[in-house]
Amino acid sequence: MTSLLLDLRHSFRVLAKNLGATAVAVFTMALAIGATTAIFTVVYGVLLKPLPYPSSGRLMAVWEVNHRGTYSRLADPNFDDFRDRNHTFTAMAKYTGSITSVAGTSEPTRAAIAAVSRDFFRVLGIQPSLGRPFTAEDARVGAAPSAVVSHQYWTQSLGSNSNLSSFHLRIEDRVYSVVGVMPAGFQFPGKTDLWVPSELDPPRTSRTALPSEMSMAGYRITRVLRRRAR
Repeated sequence: MTSLLLDLRHSFRVLAKNLGATAVAVFTMALAIGATTAIFTVVYGVLLKPLPYPSSGRLMAVWEVNHRGTYSRLADPNFDDFRDRNHTFTAMAKYTGSITSVAGTSEPTRAAIAAVSRDFFRVLGIQPSLGRPFTAEDARVGAAPSAVVSHQYWTQSLGSNSNLSSFHLRIEDRVYSVVGVMPAGFQFPGKTDLWVPSELDPPRTSRTALPSEMSMAGYRITRVLRRRAR
């Protein structure tokens, strides 16, 4: 301990005699530590931090590769084929996103809307904290339009009213009944405010996805199949 104290005292004396060099060294070290911390934060947030969903390591995303060799979103018929002929995944879902006006609250709002297929919440392993998710009856052409809202939208635009049946939201040419509220913090994809069934509209018949489409398929691998793979 005495030797350590003597070494520290000697080091401080040497540094005090060369203030210019000491300042440069301290500044360089501080800059390097700051840069390293910033890089680690980005890498952790993008690559290392687990997704905030149960069993997030079992989630996968799939794109198509077009004739130019670049990625494109799955076309509706191709996704339907994957889902109907699937023997590998426990659930499959797709979604699209847009920003549009929503009326039916105290005042019209601009909100992020995600049109999702029926197993979307099942794939992510997340269920509404209030109300219910979409059912097979909700997810079909001609069904009564229903919507699930984010917790933030529920508190800010719907006044945290637990009587969801009293809310009817107009989005474009449809009026949606609110059937569920997602847990606080859940807003996937992006910062979604409302989720609606994508099956309300007939699927596109083209097997070529448009570059501007924001749809993709999400998949969850079963643990049983993982064990078999080993």
